[in-house]
Amino acid sequence: MNISRSSRSGAAFTLIELLVVISIIAILASLAFTSAQSAMLAAKRVQAKNDMSQIAGAVQSYYTEYGRYPIASSVTIDVSYYNTNDQIISVLRYKTSPNMPQASLDALNQRQIKFLEPKVVAFTKACVNTTSGIWYDPWGAPFMIFIDGDYSGDITATSLGFATNPQVGVGVASVGYYFVKNKMPLTSTPSTTYDKTYLLSWQ
Repeated sequence: MNISRSSRSGAAFTLIELLVVISIIAILASLAFTSAQSAMLAAKRVQAKNDMSQIAGAVQSYYTEYGRYPIASSVTIDVSYYNTNDQIISVLRYKTSPNMPQASLDALNQRQIKFLEPKVVAFTKACVNTTSGIWYDPWGAPFMIFIDGDYSGDITATSLGFATNPQVGVGVASVGYYFVKNKMPLTSTPSTTYDKTYLLSWQ
């Protein structure tokens, strides 16, 4: 009888140990998952900034070559491109797109210079989409590109749908990036509810 009770007691103790081990593994897995998510977010931010830097360099090269930004000469106000950012990207790539037919492309890039050669695949995340020509950020939202269309040296945010200019606050800039921290897509008119983490700007 004593041996039987001892055996049952040992089995119960082993079960408790197993539950403790499972709990520890669950905690460690949770911590690892959180760390992995943070690392992935950081990587996406770096990629987004690198992609925007490519666009920045291409716009600067275009300005140096043509003495103006890659928009129609009839545009005399600050403008933004979101679902139609292929209008800018196509000119810089010298590649037609749904919003940039050949005639318009030739008018804006007469020397047929390829200022930009991004990754082009049939996806809508971290690439230029093969069909639409739109450049998507790592979260799957199109890059929002601001152009200083009046050549005043800054972006008038209120004319682009923002509530107040300080929300953008680019200072002297030609193009900026509306960075989406969450995974919700933007609308064609920017909303003040989105997280505007940073705006890459240059002259």
